[in-house]
Amino acid sequence: MAKKKATPRKKKASPRSSSAARSSGNTLALKPFWEEKSPILRFFLLWAVMMIAFYLLWSTDFFKDNILHYWNNVNAWIASGILAIFGQGTSAVGTIISSDNASVNIKEGCDAIEPTVLFITGVLAFPGLKKFKLKGILWGAVFLLGVNMIRILSLYLTRRFWPDAFEFMHIEFWQTLYILLALGAWGFWLIRSLKKEQTHEGASTAST
Repeated sequence: MAKKKATPRKKKASPRSSSAARSSGNTLALKPFWEEKSPILRFFLLWAVMMIAFYLLWSTDFFKDNILHYWNNVNAWIASGILAIFGQGTSAVGTIISSDNASVNIKEGCDAIEPTVLFITGVLAFPGLKKFKLKGILWGAVFLLGVNMIRILSLYLTRRFWPDAFEFMHIEFWQTLYILLALGAWGFWLIRSLKKEQTHEGASTAST
């Protein structure tokens, strides 16, 4: 009489091994996601770290007494000179621009430093595009500082000719517009640099 062959029993997977397999599968699934998203996350993290470092410096007495104060003096002197050229009869003493008709005091927040640093750190934190960064920072800083001078001039003229609108122009209008201009300048630099990079790569590919 023929003996029946014993069928091998299938080993049940232990809870540990199945858990490890699931964990490994999750890790493998997250890896391409992280590789795809990590440049964006690194950009925002680096941007945030640089801005936090700036605000820590900004809050110190050293910065306010040795940098901000003198920078606002320079802004007042330049703005007063421009206004005087156009017959406003202004003079600058410290951070105050005054004439027989009106006066404004250039305080913290009217110095253009914060939005300019926001733009510069955004350019520095963005991955790649190294050859476009220095030029972008220079042009962006000149643009934002120039707009700030226009802001100071307009606020003096508002104080003189339309004093009831001064607070609106100073707080609601210019502060909002200036932050938007800083972000817009960064976006313009990014789009323009990416287009130049693509054009350069296309030309290099065509030449080879």
